[in-house]
Formats: sequence, structure tokens, C-alpha cells
Amino acid sequence: VALTGCTSLIRLCMEANRLTSLDLNPVAANLRDLRAAVQVSAGLDFVPLTASLAQLWHYCVRDQPVTRLIPHSRLPVIEQHWAWNTGQTTSDAPTSALLNSYISDGNHYDQTSVDRILTGLATVTTGGGYLTLSGSAAPSATGATAATTLRGRGWTVTTT
Repeated sequence: VALTGCTSLIRLCMEANRLTSLDLNPVAANLRDLRAAVQVSAGLDFVPLTASLAQLWHYCVRDQPVTRLIPHSRLPVIEQHWAWNTGQTTSDAPTSALLNSYISDGNHYDQTSVDRILTGLATVTTGGGYLTLSGSAAPSATGATAATTLRGRGWTVTTT
């Protein structure tokens, strides 16, 4: 799929096909909704971004191997981050204060990543939401404290 020249694309739904690589750089300024889940290929690889996805609010790449998830630092206004069963074992910390749904079941994140996600959300968000990291390592005391903070703000938090 060549997105070069697409200057007004705001929603991209590429689910359940043979997509193996996706370069979102041409649409980084305008894309708001990305649905690239359940590929019937061996997995999905994102070309590294040179700019943030400045308007992307929904990100869904679930139920498939993903070689490179888009870093949270490139998702400044993301509200829904759905990346479960992607084969990831590590994650960076969320940076969007708008996050209200973070589903990442079945990725088997290590404890450091679980703590990063929990403390990242507790640091940047103020409202309630839904977070699930089922299948990952248990959080450390630091991550557990962040989970308690999130629950106090109205988040539903599932960590193991």
C-alpha cells in the first residue's frame, strides 16, 4: 500500500488482509483513526515514523505479531490504544493525557514495561479509563502504587 500523496486521509482500516508493512509517514499530519488488526500475513511491521501522528486518537493493531509498535512518544493525542496479542514483551511509557482505553492483553510484558505503562498513565492522565495488561508480569511496588492511583481516578485496572 502506497500512501504517498495522501494529504487528507483521516481513517485507515486495513484489517484481515495480507498487509506486512505499513508506512504512515505520508499521512502522519492528518490520520485520526488506524485499524490495522488481524492480518492474515506473518505479521505487521511499521516503518519508523519521522514525525508524530499528530491527530491519531484510535490505534488498533490487535491479534497479530507486530514487529515495531509505534512508540507512545509519536502518539501525542491518542485516546484508545488497542494492541493486544501482538507478541510484544516490552513497552515504553504512555505520554498522551487523553488516554482512556489501553488494552494490551496477551503481550507478556516484563515487569519494567508493566511499571512504565502504569506509572506513565498515572503521571499523564487525570480522568478515568480502562487498562488491562493481562498475561504480563506483575507490577513492582512502584507499579502497584501507580495502579492504586489510577483506580482512585476511576480507572478499571487489570494487571495479571
